[in-house]
Amino acid sequence: MRKFIKNTLLFLLITFFITAAFIFMSNKKIENGDYFRLRKKGTKYIVFGHSHPQYALNDSLIDNLENYAQSSESYFYTFLKIKKIITSNKQIKAVFIEFTNNQVVDGKDNVIWGDQYLSFRYPKYASLMNIKDLLYLFTKNPKIFINSQSLTFKENLLFLIENKVNYINYKNWGSYFFSKNHNTDSLLNLISKNPKLKNNFSEISETKIMFGIFLI
Repeated sequence: MRKFIKNTLLFLLITFFITAAFIFMSNKKIENGDYFRLRKKGTKYIVFGHSHPQYALNDSLIDNLENYAQSSESYFYTFLKIKKIITSNKQIKAVFIEFTNNQVVDGKDNVIWGDQYLSFRYPKYASLMNIKDLLYLFTKNPKIFINSQSLTFKENLLFLIENKVNYINYKNWGSYFFSKNHNTDSLLNLISKNPKLKNNFSEISETKIMFGIFLI
């Protein structure tokens, strides 16, 4: 019985190291490859953040700008993405990072290592992480971190086998998202009930309001 347990543990240990080696090699292969070019030639400005810029900034209407914002993305992952994109695209002149106070309130760290967020974000950016990043996530949520390894390796392997050329698009690192939802009707209703607002906006046909702080 003791020999069986010993052999089983040895087998599991060998399997673990082989799997870890394959994951490490696939991540390094992708990280060092030319897979991180922007979608459009000549892009000089890029935008990052969560849902506010993702829904607000239509980069198809703004010259020389690309939108890589994504809903509920924390700065931990955004930072990894920014570093890789700007080092792979030397033509970039400016980076715009959306800031909202709800990103720095107590409890918001959940969007970094919470079960739902870690399992979704980790496979996207695992190839960009150093040992410090990996240990940080592992200590915060070891179960989901370990479970995410197989999916990450599978997606990396498919990317390499199928000779994909753009990791940004393959992993969906963010983009402008058009939404039909808007507050025009409720705003006009509010104006109609308030004489002061009605006088100031009597000729309004459509109103669009956007708030944002951008740090360059």
